[in-house]
Amino acid sequence: SLFAVGEIAGTLDGTAIPGPEALRNVLSPLLDAAGAVAVDRGPQIAVLPRWSPPVARLGNADLAVERDAAAASVRRAQDADLPAEIRIAARDAARGHRRYVISSKRREGHSARVEQIDLACALDPALAAALADQLLLARWSGREEVEFSLPPGRLELEPGDVVTLAADPSAGRGRDA
Repeated sequence: SLFAVGEIAGTLDGTAIPGPEALRNVLSPLLDAAGAVAVDRGPQIAVLPRWSPPVARLGNADLAVERDAAAASVRRAQDADLPAEIRIAARDAARGHRRYVISSKRREGHSARVEQIDLACALDPALAAALADQLLLARWSGREEVEFSLPPGRLELEPGDVVTLAADPSAGRGRDA
């Protein structure tokens, strides 16, 4: 099959696409709001939950490191770049497809940014509220981006896999990437 779909919760009542549109443009906001990612796995597109258990733990010895370079680099988004509020617009099938907007606000931090997402679909307002809360949490908890390379011997890992990167052993901490 062309698609492999993981466990994604929620029900979409329907969507309307006003004209010719790329599939990516239609699915991207829906997947983002649902806490899912689509990854290319060769002959398949896998739709997976954004947060899933790690499939491997990687230490510095497991990474491909070039001479005089760090094993991994971490980039952290600034608070001002992250949303203080997320607004999701959708339509309520139970109320004649009336358009509504649900928002979730962060109570702390210094950001004033508002992110607006129009899902162009019919969705239960309670589900939209839960998605807005989850999406705001995901934006803030996922604000660190880790970049690293693997040697050819680690081909068992696929795009979309979650791994734990071991940090400095003296610190005793790791991070999921």
